[in-house]
Amino acid sequence: QPCCEYVSPFVHSEGQQLAFMVMPDMMGEDEIAAFPLLAEDQPYMYLAIRNLIMAVWSQNVKEWVTKECCSRQFICRGLNRACAVHLLDSILAYLTSAGYINVGLLSVPPSVCPSSASQCEVVVIGAGISGLAAARRLHDSGVKVKVVESKSRTGGRVWDQDRSGVCFSRGAQLLAGSVNNPMALIAYQSGQPVHKITDRCQILQENGKVVDPINDRRLDFHFNAMLDVIGQWRLLGKPDASVLDKFNELHQEFVEETQLIFTKEDQQILQFHLAFLEYVGGCPLNQLSASHWDQHEAMPQFGEPHLILPSGYTPLLNHIAQGLDIVIVTLPLGILRSGNVVFQPSLPVHKEKAIASLGVGKMEKVILQFDRNFWREKVKGDDFFGRVPASESERGLFNIFYTVKCKNSKTSKVTYLLVTHIVGQAVETVHEKSDEEIKNLCLETLRSIFSAKVPEPVSWAVTSWSKDPDIQMSQTYLPVGVDGQMLDIMAETVNDRIYFAGEATNRQFPQSVAGAYLSGMREAAKILDNLTGGDDSTNSENSIEQS
Repeated sequence: QPCCEYVSPFVHSEGQQLAFMVMPDMMGEDEIAAFPLLAEDQPYMYLAIRNLIMAVWSQNVKEWVTKECCSRQFICRGLNRACAVHLLDSILAYLTSAGYINVGLLSVPPSVCPSSASQCEVVVIGAGISGLAAARRLHDSGVKVKVVESKSRTGGRVWDQDRSGVCFSRGAQLLAGSVNNPMALIAYQSGQPVHKITDRCQILQENGKVVDPINDRRLDFHFNAMLDVIGQWRLLGKPDASVLDKFNELHQEFVEETQLIFTKEDQQILQFHLAFLEYVGGCPLNQLSASHWDQHEAMPQFGEPHLILPSGYTPLLNHIAQGLDIVIVTLPLGILRSGNVVFQPSLPVHKEKAIASLGVGKMEKVILQFDRNFWREKVKGDDFFGRVPASESERGLFNIFYTVKCKNSKTSKVTYLLVTHIVGQAVETVHEKSDEEIKNLCLETLRSIFSAKVPEPVSWAVTSWSKDPDIQMSQTYLPVGVDGQMLDIMAETVNDRIYFAGEATNRQFPQSVAGAYLSGMREAAKILDNLTGGDDSTNSENSIEQS
């Protein structure tokens, strides 16, 4: 059995294939590409070694998996043992660089560090999660690293403020999927508390009435059915359209064909679901590509449960950043597009096209702290509750609230946070208001639901990521007419000299802290591979074949 619930190395029979899972009896496409000779002549030798390595890792994710600890597990002798031991280095190196093993807060053994590492100097621009991940891996491998950051803090779009002993996570705080998620592993390795999020989400109307569960399920089914039809439509290869236009078109066709009547309440509930999609997409739905908005879901993702970090991501970042030389420039997509960064010589044309074509998402957050959870009676212990918007124009305002119960680090007193978002077109609307006005608007919304039970918050915060001159965005999205290939182009190295990391460079896990972390590890692996001359796997294969 794995040492913790966040590790699951093998695909089970008829089970879902999650990210960083392997088929125990079959080589994956990437493995075949990395070891073509073994795939053709000795696939079972490769599988036996790989499976043993993965099993060893799953037993203890707090220690680096080495050649020595794996070779002790071999139960074969003679030429087979000699062959297996010889292949261990290259398979270990592949599984490490691909992110299957040796992930997180681990000490890198000197034996696996490139001998030329100390002669290499790398500048990492940006102390966000991707920059810190790359810097940590390179630093631990003996590379001289300098991290350059424009702010007086690390984290980038991950920012946790201490408000009199209470953590206000102004940026990311949720982990969407924890099984095989590197951030969940880092939380486990560092002993940071996590909270599993329940699947239930009560939806409340503005008058405080709970939406009828049967009607809620019916409209949820209809909404997802429309998204499924959009998925079928994209297979026809027709010109792209926005998610909103396509949804409205298909919904109207459904109404005309079935003659079903959608009441005003039904329409409002559909607006709630559209608002949640704007939260997921990070942009107004009239800008989001119907053909490609969920392209990453075709690839394996992290498995449930979802988690929330009551203390935020900062404790994890502090562990990653420990011992690094932090100086001071951060380059999310919004900054790359701003014209304030000049590359000499210029980037390749296709790289500049990718930067110009991807969408700069905007989303803001409102955090309210209370001494008591006045919402408990209606929400009944759920971690989320939703609010049905009164009209389409209010769709992006405070439609999902998630609750955080935490303990004040200074007084040990329990306190409660309500966290909600502003998404879609509503972001531009609220930018004309002051933080105080936005806070009051949020309180008005809560009081329409919970009446006079809503007190003034003990403390509160409103973010303004899109106004931050060093950030200018929340997350990347695929606008109409742009596909996921642009994310791959963003990840391409330029002349083996300039490497790119960040959530905008991770096609499989975009818009996520884990995706940013993995992109930093990916670029560090590229640099280390170049230092060792690359293609160790092929060299090992050739030597085995010759012997």
